[in-house]
Amino acid sequence: MKRMLCVLAAALLSVPVAHADVLDQSQTLAGGYGSVHSERRMAQSFTPGITGYLRRIRLLLENYDATSPIAVSIQPIESHYNFPSGTQIAGGSGTIPVASLTPAGNPLWIDVTFDYPWIVADVEYAVILPIASSGSMKWHHNSANVYSRGRELAWEYIGWYPVYISRVDAAFETYVLEPVTRFTPPPPRVITPCSDRVCPETKGGLAPADSVDVSCP
Repeated sequence: MKRMLCVLAAALLSVPVAHADVLDQSQTLAGGYGSVHSERRMAQSFTPGITGYLRRIRLLLENYDATSPIAVSIQPIESHYNFPSGTQIAGGSGTIPVASLTPAGNPLWIDVTFDYPWIVADVEYAVILPIASSGSMKWHHNSANVYSRGRELAWEYIGWYPVYISRVDAAFETYVLEPVTRFTPPPPRVITPCSDRVCPETKGGLAPADSVDVSCP
């Protein structure tokens, strides 16, 4: 029974665990908004301060007349033009149900969850909001240039471009899970039985059956 408990304890200690998600990057001021519709995507770039799993992003949004879910994606920023690369990172997709958006004039913070995409500190990414069908919504922003680790971007027929000449930042928060793996002890010893009180030579972690050392390593 003691050996069985030792094996169970070792297995539990080897399971990867993580803290609750923590706020990493944010810009929570508003004062205007950008319109998102079928001919205009909006994005906010951000640079993580934590390496880990991006669990969720909060966005300050309101509906205008959108009728279908909004597919949110996370893309790295390519280094040449500093625009989204066009390639979504693994696990970097989420959905905003249109029913969760409040009517125009009543912006609300909306949580968008992701399938644990891995992001790296000091590498720039973008959260992108498109609308594939008719209708539009509003993503609130601020023009005081208070967020220095990213910027708001828009996409139209000509491609991506910064919103206004001055620095504008959309209202957002990112929450990251920092992975933690507990120490994994060596496996329990294999007990080699003795025969007529003659025990085999102990090799490579093997111990005779009448050894008094039967505790966990």
